Amino acid sequence: MTINNLKFNQIRVWRSKSRLVKRKADTARWVITAGVLLGNLAAMAQREGLQQRTLKQFTQDPALKFAGWSLVVQEAGTGRVLVDRQGNLGLPAASTQKIFTSIAGYDLLGKTFRYETSLRTMGNSTAGDIECIGSGDPSFGSFRFSDGRPAQVLASMATALGKAGINRVGNITVRASYWNDGIPDGWIWQDMGNYYGAGAYQFNWRENQFDVVLNSGTQMGSAVSISKTDPVLTDVVLTSAVTAAAPGSGDNSFIYLPPGAKAGIIKGTIPVNEKSFSIAGALPDPAKQFAFELKNFLQQNQTATENKSNLTPGTLIWKQESAPYDSLNYRFLRKSINLYGEAFLKTMGEKTRQEGSTEAGVATLKAFWQERGIDSNALQIIDGSGLSPQNRITANALVAALQYAAKQPWYPSFYQALPTYNGMKLKSGSIGGSRAFAGYHEAANGKKYVIAIIVNNYSCSSKQVVQKIFALLDAWK
Repeated sequence: MTINNLKFNQIRVWRSKSRLVKRKADTARWVITAGVLLGNLAAMAQREGLQQRTLKQFTQDPALKFAGWSLVVQEAGTGRVLVDRQGNLGLPAASTQKIFTSIAGYDLLGKTFRYETSLRTMGNSTAGDIECIGSGDPSFGSFRFSDGRPAQVLASMATALGKAGINRVGNITVRASYWNDGIPDGWIWQDMGNYYGAGAYQFNWRENQFDVVLNSGTQMGSAVSISKTDPVLTDVVLTSAVTAAAPGSGDNSFIYLPPGAKAGIIKGTIPVNEKSFSIAGALPDPAKQFAFELKNFLQQNQTATENKSNLTPGTLIWKQESAPYDSLNYRFLRKSINLYGEAFLKTMGEKTRQEGSTEAGVATLKAFWQERGIDSNALQIIDGSGLSPQNRITANALVAALQYAAKQPWYPSFYQALPTYNGMKLKSGSIGGSRAFAGYHEAANGKKYVIAIIVNNYSCSSKQVVQKIFALLDAWK
């Protein structure tokens, strides 16, 4: 055999060995890939089996025998339906309804939208007559914003008035009549006098909230007295019909004080041996309360006895802008403040229909979602916060709204505003006999879900039904 033939045969052997090694490597990779695929399929089957078992267990729970409930689970982004259990059943879903208002606000008002409150001269400025004009800001004078608390707002106004030469204020007028209602129809008597049932007006102050400090005796069943209110209320008289209950029984009292009223009553119970038990109510007339507080503040802090101003009527003296919409919305969703939802709703109605009313806001909201594929019949709503027990929405509508939000440029802001429950980003809802949750979750395997569940008329405690709901949702972790 020649040298050339020897080299040729060696090359053929090397190539044969190389092909053999490559085939073995390809086979090994295929085996590994197949193994991973089979493992994933097995894990998927195991997960789906767990979900079906958990869903069956939830369905057969005796506490839900007479309940109406719905559950919808979709893949985030794709919208692939994983579970649709009565997803089109309209149910009262309480504060999960805030999701529709919140998302529409980003589009219709804008992430950077700000409310404005101003102080202007009125009539003859030498007489010190001034007018305060609101635009519906639900956060004006709120304790939640460090630079806009009541004492700071009043002091800032006083400084501006002094600089304008108005050292002694005459009449204070608060313009608050453009929005034509405070409390939406359908809110119940037991709610509307309490802080969470505060109405939304063109002029809001202190989140339209005040505190009542109560004192209870040492005997169960004994009368509870009113120690004070904070702030001191103007033109309002409260009477206590509250009695003392067992230690640790908590706050079971309600304030009955409708909008515009000058007298109210507090009923229910608080624990015995409480010397400064605080409950929160809703201001019946925020504009009047603000004017009262501003007048008192200026009288207590005046440094001169006469005005040296000759400004024309309507001259701007002071102005304050609210935090941007995304910041207000953060408090709206995180703290579930009904006032903010009603203010947003009326603001959207004013912007789109030139009417700052609940009705105009609801019509705007339903039209907004109709244009984005949600049938208006799936949103049988009468307010912007979900407080009315007459509201009816569907789980499918909640999921559709959440899917829409996830595709928008402002989505990170909306996502961060959602609270965390059970390790998931969910908005909760709670109203008599109803619990609901809706939001997003990323499972341990990286799968992302959009979830909505509404449960009505359960026959266990609210705490117990929430535990059952979380146990069900755990199947998608």
